[in-house]
Amino acid sequence: MTPKIDQATALQTQRCTPSTTRSDYWIYPADYFKVRDVSVSIPVPARYISGASSARLTLSGHNIWKWVNKDFPALDPETGNNAGFDSKVRSLLEHVPPPALYMMSLRVTF
Repeated sequence: MTPKIDQATALQTQRCTPSTTRSDYWIYPADYFKVRDVSVSIPVPARYISGASSARLTLSGHNIWKWVNKDFPALDPETGNNAGFDSKVRSLLEHVPPPALYMMSLRVTF
């Protein structure tokens, strides 16, 4: 079901009416901060693994935390339209942000 124009807010109406649209309507504060990659690696004493000469445990996370300015209207400032920042026409499209990934690895040398 398509929303009716009388259900739009005043700001939404102004942004969608070409004769009243100002160029600064499309400028948003896009301050953001991300913790993309964090990795911790610790040696595991060889006595815990029978026959091993060394072992190392690594815990890592990818896209584990993000802060985005509350006035930015999209989920993630780094996800844009299909042409990215090289496009001639800028637009804001909602794309699913990259998921958080957590990994653990154990490297054992015999």
